[in-house]
Amino acid sequence: MSTKRVASGSASAPKPKKCRKSINLETKLEVLKKSDEGMRLKDIANLFNLAPSTVVTIKKDKDKIKSSAKNATPLTAKLATRHRPPIMEEMERLLALWVDDMCSRDDSPMTNILMQEKARSLYDDLLAKDEASAGPSGAAAPPPFNASKGWLERFKNRNHLHSVTQSGEAASADKEAAQAYLPVLKKIIEDKSIFNYQLSRTRQVRALEEETAEEDDPEPQLHLTRKILADVISKFESGIHDIVNNDPNRERSLKFENTVRSALTAYKMLHQEKVHQAQQTTITSFFTKPAATSPASSTSTSSDDDAPTSPQ
Repeated sequence: MSTKRVASGSASAPKPKKCRKSINLETKLEVLKKSDEGMRLKDIANLFNLAPSTVVTIKKDKDKIKSSAKNATPLTAKLATRHRPPIMEEMERLLALWVDDMCSRDDSPMTNILMQEKARSLYDDLLAKDEASAGPSGAAAPPPFNASKGWLERFKNRNHLHSVTQSGEAASADKEAAQAYLPVLKKIIEDKSIFNYQLSRTRQVRALEEETAEEDDPEPQLHLTRKILADVISKFESGIHDIVNNDPNRERSLKFENTVRSALTAYKMLHQEKVHQAQQTTITSFFTKPAATSPASSTSTSSDDDAPTSPQ
């Protein structure tokens, strides 16, 4: 009886649970490479510490594994632990490209919701294309895809997109703080508007003062007086005399003399006009100037007029 009880007790004892061993994509490719080189199945299993049945399964899924390897980057190949449908691989590849493009734009914040919606859209498009190209076949349909939060986190881990959604999520989280800041911002804008108005008025007053100062103190005008013209003409005549009398090249000195005298012609005429105007002004003022009379002469004249005329 005791022996049977012990036996029954040992039979009811729980067996140790086998741990599922994950095999990444890189290991699967190495297994296929050794198989293609002609290594025996048993040797491959011993080399990679795998069960022979696992090696057989990898060889059966050879085409699917190589298709997944084409769409995977070296880093994601090390992280991939099991085979997924090709449509999932293609969808994630397109989604990663879309996320990269959106993040390159400053006006396009990325959020988890946007990524999930885009993933579902891409998956549905690829699924429709596969169904249209396959036609009525007996192939198993790909599993449904819901773009769950768990899948999204794994997708971001595989493609190192942890910081992609920080700006968008942070913007959503700070929405309430931004709303609370609006009254403060409005007050700042109003104060700035008042300051700008005062600054504008100050600039207008300053500009008006500068214009008034310019009108009160006009710039002196330039004039060519008779004295200046006479001095300049005299200096040029002296220079012409020195050149003509001392230059051994007669042709050159004559050319110089003609050029200078031609340039001085206008100034000589202007000088003559000013001299003529001065003379005319002097003559006119001479004839129009009233004669000065003294009190004595006026008294004498008055007395003479009042005195009786003596008979002749």
